[in-house]
Amino acid sequence: MTSAVDFEVQLIQLLLADTGVANIVDRKVFPLIIPQGTKLPCVTVQRIAGMPANTLSGASGLEEIDLEIDAWGRTYSQVKDLAIAIRGAMPAQGPWGAHLIQDRDLFEEDSSYFRVMMRYKVWFLENTED
Repeated sequence: MTSAVDFEVQLIQLLLADTGVANIVDRKVFPLIIPQGTKLPCVTVQRIAGMPANTLSGASGLEEIDLEIDAWGRTYSQVKDLAIAIRGAMPAQGPWGAHLIQDRDLFEEDSSYFRVMMRYKVWFLENTED
């Protein structure tokens, strides 16, 4: 069964399989936080919320997911290149479709990290026949 609850597993696999992303971060795509000792650049993903699209006859299997993907880097140009690669990797249709709803450039003063925060709206169809 492919569940929206573990959507992040599929998302991380998709990002790692994309050559544009992988060429920049290698295998450094993480859920929620950057592990201590990780060298930048890297990516973090976070499922902000999920809302099942139920019908009068019950569960439809479709879920609306609010997602945040953060590109992290040591330089502004590095993080911008990574953000472009991530945007190129995100599917607009297929088993799930992701649509960018907001992005923002940030600088984390405590760590001197550059970050591009991207928020996506994802429509994910669960598969109960796996």
